[in-house]
Amino acid sequence: MKAAIITLILLVTFHSIGFSQDESDKSFIVSGKVINPETLEGISFANINLDDTYWGIICDSLGYFRLRINPEQKLKISAIGYKEQIVAVAEPSAENEVFQEIFLERETYMLREVDVYSLGSWN
Repeated sequence: MKAAIITLILLVTFHSIGFSQDESDKSFIVSGKVINPETLEGISFANINLDDTYWGIICDSLGYFRLRINPEQKLKISAIGYKEQIVAVAEPSAENEVFQEIFLERETYMLREVDVYSLGSWN
């Protein structure tokens, strides 16, 4: 009986230690919107990556995103038809979340000439 009580106390202690938040964790949440500066509309499904990593997310259909980052990390934003941009994020003040609007410039690509041939009809 005494061993069971000691085991229960140790189990509760280690369980609470495992779920406690690390005091040295300085990460915060960045939420925001990726915007087309010409129309002021959100850019659907833009890619938001942490710079120099493979971690990231995709914006929703209105251009909104939400991501947890560390203070020294930057965001790399890219979308088809827009120039890739690396953005530094401001530190949060009172709350642990920052909202940031990001404007991406349009980019056009010059493609080589394409020839289209008809192979006939089904008749």
